[in-house]
Amino acid sequence: MKRLSMLLVLATILVEGCGKNKPTYELMIGNKTIVLPVHQNAAVIQDDLVSNLKPLWDDLDTGESATFQCRRIMPFDLGEDIEKKVKEKYGKRASVTSTQTVITPLIRFFKNRRGTSGLEQLDDGKAPFPMIYGEAVEWGQIEYYLRDQVFSIQKIRWSIQGDVSEQGAAADADKPRR
Repeated sequence: MKRLSMLLVLATILVEGCGKNKPTYELMIGNKTIVLPVHQNAAVIQDDLVSNLKPLWDDLDTGESATFQCRRIMPFDLGEDIEKKVKEKYGKRASVTSTQTVITPLIRFFKNRRGTSGLEQLDDGKAPFPMIYGEAVEWGQIEYYLRDQVFSIQKIRWSIQGDVSEQGAAADADKPRR
């Protein structure tokens, strides 16, 4: 009963406060957060992310850039039973959702550091983990890695867009056949 009461309070906040939550994703660069439009097409999400990150690379001559990561907040339904109880108490238009937040690793660019440039991951609490680096790294290589690995179409669908149906299918496809 306590849980139902808490859920009803949450529903009240959602219904009376900001209404039904919509999925969002945010690109956090240093202390700045850029709220990006939500797209069903994962390639458009990649375009938005990469175009907002390119100036970080372009403006860097030496040292490290600001850190960046992408956060996806995705509301999800709590079920018909709870939904029905909320509607009975608060009216037909009421609904209740919870949110799931998915966040990418913390990453930064570096240039001309001990003769190398590249991209590194920082969020494991240890020394930075180089993801791509070398003596003559250019934006094209960085962009390819961002699109192919960090913000890959599959990873966007699975973690940022929350498409678990494809994740299961891909996991099954990776299993060895007998």
